[in-house]
Amino acid sequence: MDNRILFSTILLFFSGSSLAQHDSDIIYQEGNDPIACLISDVQVDEIKYKQLEYIDGPDYVINRSKALLLFKRNGDFLLPTDTVNTWVSGASPESHKIIMRNEQIFPAQLIENIGQKITYQHAQVHQQYEIDTEDILLVIYKDGKHELYSSVEDVVKGLSFVSQNMDKYSVPERFGSIEDEMELTESEKAQFEKLAELKANDFGKLLRIITNKKEEENDKIKAIDNACKLFINDSSKVEVSSVNHDQKRRFLVPEYLDRIRYLGYEKVDLQFYKAQLVSKFRKKQDGNYYGIIATKQLFRGYLDNKIAYQDVTEKNIEVVLAYYEVFDDGVKKRKWDVFLSNVTVTQTSEK
Repeated sequence: MDNRILFSTILLFFSGSSLAQHDSDIIYQEGNDPIACLISDVQVDEIKYKQLEYIDGPDYVINRSKALLLFKRNGDFLLPTDTVNTWVSGASPESHKIIMRNEQIFPAQLIENIGQKITYQHAQVHQQYEIDTEDILLVIYKDGKHELYSSVEDVVKGLSFVSQNMDKYSVPERFGSIEDEMELTESEKAQFEKLAELKANDFGKLLRIITNKKEEENDKIKAIDNACKLFINDSSKVEVSSVNHDQKRRFLVPEYLDRIRYLGYEKVDLQFYKAQLVSKFRKKQDGNYYGIIATKQLFRGYLDNKIAYQDVTEKNIEVVLAYYEVFDDGVKKRKWDVFLSNVTVTQTSEK
């Protein structure tokens, strides 16, 4: 199961529900399924717990070194690797907590899960936002229940950084909501649509530099840096495919660029052409405008001066019109720019 889907749903044997919906303590352990139980004691080298079916029964014991994370039903959690038993108060009666991979914590109301995204109302600024579930570690709800959106190992790593700052909340900056009455004029939209097509073409030009074996390494590194700057954030992904198999794979942009830099061909010819915006910019709940650019990518890999592999891939590039704030003569002003987002494959065929 993709770890972007709720990790806790692996425990469907608990009356057909995920752990997030159970009134129990949870022991996440290494190499085995989590245990829904009642934690009775945490000692230096072992953890004692009672089975939910036999609360008055005997204690069961698990070696503390085998436990990755302990969660109480009230939202308190403990990292067993800590040398002391310091339970952290994770839940807040005022709001849910969305804990992000980048160590930000958003206080939330009215959380709604829609496919691979979550929409929520920020509890402090009272604006509505939308975030990708793949950027989330976990959600701790007001009632103490929780849901994992990443592997337990990633959640533990994240909690080790934010555990001392559970009540220090963040407000999304680049993805902030804008006033409902603020709309783009038709001329502004046309201007940004053209800019989106130019940036997609710029991405193609940088890919040709990165894959060119004759380019200097410093020029390749600079091209990778410039290519990353074209994207809205570091969590944007590029999907790749091949005519030799049906599987599509997705990589974070820096990883994708590094992989194509070291392709095992003597020469690579990679071209983007016919890039054009196929959808108008539409405003979403995060306040930014989104559109789709359709383009074709021609790829040729050479060995011994002969084409060893080639294909034509039709791709969709999501583009984001996002605002940022600057100070001009002491006055804060809002400016807009176009960024690339996720790149997906629609079709791959032989040349």
